[in-house]
Amino acid sequence: MNKISESYLPGEAFKDISYYDQGIRQIVPHYDLMLNVIAETLSPETKSIIELGSGTGGLTLKILKFLPKAEICCVDYSQRMVGFMKMKIEEANFSSRVSAIISEIEQLHLNKSPQLISGNFDACVSSLALHHFSDFDKQGIIGYVHKLLKPGGSFWIADTVLPSDKAMESVYTLARERWLESHNLTREMMAERMLHDKLFKRPDNHNPGAIEDQLIMFKKAGFRHIDVLWKYYGMAVFGGIK
Repeated sequence: MNKISESYLPGEAFKDISYYDQGIRQIVPHYDLMLNVIAETLSPETKSIIELGSGTGGLTLKILKFLPKAEICCVDYSQRMVGFMKMKIEEANFSSRVSAIISEIEQLHLNKSPQLISGNFDACVSSLALHHFSDFDKQGIIGYVHKLLKPGGSFWIADTVLPSDKAMESVYTLARERWLESHNLTREMMAERMLHDKLFKRPDNHNPGAIEDQLIMFKKAGFRHIDVLWKYYGMAVFGGIK
């Protein structure tokens, strides 16, 4: 294992981070539509947002363009991803509306940032991040977000989800393969461009859950209005309002 590979982190997905924005649209069906659903769901009056796993800033940019009053606190544990995001935000002239916290999402409750106080945010958003965590950590994260939100605040997640039963697994797999085919790609071709577990300092835990189970987590955390806003086979946008 070479020295460069040893520095890769779960969630960075691709060997070349500059390829992320193109690659994620090739492997995730209707990626932009999925993020648009979150941006368009937030109230026009939304001002303070915390984003968990901001990555290269795809969702961040969509929200900033759609909600002119919004300011976003971006959380990501990859310094590389945050640096790439900041570069894109600066090019779009949105730097004054974005701050960043370098932190593990599941340990965010230990962070001493003055922004992380109860009731400080109108909304929380997250895309393609929480499937890396165990069910125990997901429940803890959702519970912590509930504390950070103002009354009436919302938390919306765009992420990969499991089929409701075994019989649907082949249906989901076929849909993903057809999506790749529509881009003249195969699973093998994309695998050559992506990171693999053997390159990571720690296991890249992929733990997507069924929507039903994750909505129960929202209910346990105290969210009152819970719903699925959009779904396309193994991708979905879901969450709730405090």
